Amino acid sequence: MSAPFLPEFEGRLEGLPKDALARVAEAVRAGTFQCGSVARAQYLLVSEAPDRIHFRARTLLTAIGVGLNEVTLARDTDGGIAYTVRFYRWFYYCLCITLVGLAVPGGMLVGRLLGPVVGLRPAFGAGGPWVTFMLGAVFVLGLLWPFLLTALHKPMARSFLEQLVRNASAADAAAGASGACGAKGMGGGYEYVSSLKIMGLPLVHVAFGPLHGRPRGIAKGVIAIGDTAFGVLFALGGVAVGGLALGGVSFGLLTLGGVAIGGVAVGGLAVGVIAVGGLALGGLALGGGAIGYYAYGSGAIGVHAVGGGVVTLR
Repeated sequence: MSAPFLPEFEGRLEGLPKDALARVAEAVRAGTFQCGSVARAQYLLVSEAPDRIHFRARTLLTAIGVGLNEVTLARDTDGGIAYTVRFYRWFYYCLCITLVGLAVPGGMLVGRLLGPVVGLRPAFGAGGPWVTFMLGAVFVLGLLWPFLLTALHKPMARSFLEQLVRNASAADAAAGASGACGAKGMGGGYEYVSSLKIMGLPLVHVAFGPLHGRPRGIAKGVIAIGDTAFGVLFALGGVAVGGLALGGVSFGLLTLGGVAIGGVAVGGLAVGVIAVGGLALGGLALGGGAIGYYAYGSGAIGVHAVGGGVVTLR
């Protein structure tokens, strides 16, 4: 059993036909194991034996999408199928995006801490200890972000893999190349809707891949996770909208993403009441470029501006 924050997991499937591994291998070869665009749903069969197969994501977009980077399926002696999945490419992608977003606040923090030690006065060294504390908090929490994403993503990737394997090994998937994609209930993607609802919204809604005639899954719930996610309390997705929103593009009260817009926004481009990012725009803005009422950065524009190049607005 792997640790919850490591990008790997294992499990077991029961009740599959005896030739399930052969059917899955054929679906991988035919490109129908996971439906979707060629760039986002292509896998390479690495090895095949009667009781064991191994395949991996062929394209980068496939690897960073669902996260089934390396998959091994093996038949147990009692007829079940054990699986092992590693999604380190997915994790490294999240880590790289995070490090890019943290480059500016991290550089500022290092300059503030080490500048006086080596006799330098960095352009962004002013502002007092509260700036150092805020930069440190953003940097530390940002470094935890990929591991948090990994823990949240793991159960979804597990459920998605199990559904893909069951559909690829189903009786109607053996009829032809379109069988795996056309299997009942598949729709080319994965969806989970909790039975518990709050004010008409499911407590948890997960949606990935082509669903209901749409090319990408749209999740709506109190907790929403998907290609596009709308969550009252929490949203995680390529586009995420919610109270706490984490995504490539995120909107909410507390947001973290490549583009983050919200009350407290942290991202490459951050727009918010409090904004921290490469380019930050807000009431209180901290970043490489900062524009706000209170602005702090290498280049700062604001009524109260502190940093390298400063433009004070009056």
